[in-house]
Amino acid sequence: MDMVKQGDSLIHSKNKKCKELAKKLKAFEQSFNELNANYERLVDAHKKLSKAHTKLEKTHSLLLDENKEKVVVSCDVSTKCDLIKESLNPPIVVATNSSCRYSSITSNSTSTSTVGVTCDASLKVENETLKKEVNELTHTLGKAYGSEPAC
Repeated sequence: MDMVKQGDSLIHSKNKKCKELAKKLKAFEQSFNELNANYERLVDAHKKLSKAHTKLEKTHSLLLDENKEKVVVSCDVSTKCDLIKESLNPPIVVATNSSCRYSSITSNSTSTSTVGVTCDASLKVENETLKKEVNELTHTLGKAYGSEPAC
C-alpha cells in the first residue's frame, strides 16, 4: 500500500510538472509566433526601404551628373572673375565691353551712374534665370516629398 501511495504521489508530482512545462511551451510558442510575425513585417519594410534608397541614389547621381557641367563665369574687366555653380539653368552671358546703367533709389531721388559689366539687361536675364531655377527646385522638391505626381 505504501508503494502505491508513493507511486501515486510520484505520478501526481510528475503530472503537475508536465502541466507546468506544457504552459511554458504554450507561452513560448505564442511568443515565437509574435516574434516571427514582427520579423516578417520588418523584412517587408526593409525591402521597401531598400527600393526607396536605390531610387534616391539613382536620382541623386542623375542630379549630380546634371549639375557637374553647369558652371558660369562672369568677368568684369576691372575686377577678378568669379566662378558660380548654377544648379539647373544655362549660363548667363554678360557683355563686358558696353557701358551700362546702374540705378539706385534713395529717399526722394533716383540716381543713375555708369558701371562696367552689370547691365539692366543682364540683371533682367539673371532675374528670369533665377525665377526658372526657383520654379524647377520647387517642382523637384514637390516630387521628392510626394506633393506633386512624378512626370
